[in-house]
Amino acid sequence: MDELKKFFVLGLPEKEHRCPNALYIVRTDADKVEIYFTDRLKNVLTPEFETEVISQLGTIEVSNLDESTNIEVAQYILDAIANEVAYEQPSSTLSLGDNLVEAGSTIERTIVSSFIRNDAGPVSRQRISRGNTDILDSLSTDLVKEVEDTVTISRGTTEYSSIINYGIGLVKQNNLGEIDDTNRIFVGSVLKSNSIKGEIKIFYKTANSFSSDGEQLRQTATGSIFESINSFSFYVDGTHTSIAIPTDIDVSNIEIKTSNSENVTSNFTNNESNISIPDAGSNLQSYRIYNYSSGVPLEATLTITLS
Repeated sequence: MDELKKFFVLGLPEKEHRCPNALYIVRTDADKVEIYFTDRLKNVLTPEFETEVISQLGTIEVSNLDESTNIEVAQYILDAIANEVAYEQPSSTLSLGDNLVEAGSTIERTIVSSFIRNDAGPVSRQRISRGNTDILDSLSTDLVKEVEDTVTISRGTTEYSSIINYGIGLVKQNNLGEIDDTNRIFVGSVLKSNSIKGEIKIFYKTANSFSSDGEQLRQTATGSIFESINSFSFYVDGTHTSIAIPTDIDVSNIEIKTSNSENVTSNFTNNESNISIPDAGSNLQSYRIYNYSSGVPLEATLTITLS
């Protein structure tokens, strides 16, 4: 069959327009064809094939044939079946930069909304909002829009969203070159959400004396981590060690161990008190603080697990 030229047509050509030594598959309906061969003189021959060809691609009736066919010819026939056109839906992205910051921070961010068009029509409008406040409303057809935003992040979640309106998409052709608008993408919109989370910090400090207040502890802390982190470690090379944890964090199962597996939890929890520590915006937050002092530095790594 390799030497045969193959033609998918809606009607058998007149003899003078036929190709010699060819296979003509004449489509008479959406799922029905007639099949013919031509000889070297362009005469039409009707082969003997089964009347229905079946494969994973579908079923097609061959109305003028009977008996048997080979797999090559069957595939040629199946190639004449119109396959439904796939249209890919549009989507979007919304980029904010880092999604986790310390509560109280005033940040400047470039908010980027991007439209992935696929088979949709062009952009007709893009809006970006922080909460219920619009920070960009553009009628530009640009796929990507940016806006600068300065905001103070409170403890909790600051929500951003984008809505992109688009027009009707182009019509595509199927495998037979015919227009197929069955799944064409019409006028619509895509919504995307993203957020920045504000958290307060857990502070820890090792020194040769305790801090006098929360402000000093914040300024001189050995280190800090975000409140959502469940476990952390630090090296104790001083005689006075403090661990400050926000009061609304559950510490009922707190465990404090040294690097040699010694459990020193009670050494800290037996010396619990309350303290106020400012966040990044100088807003006072309520903490519980564990203080432990020893005659000589522990010279060991402490690992604190909250739950």
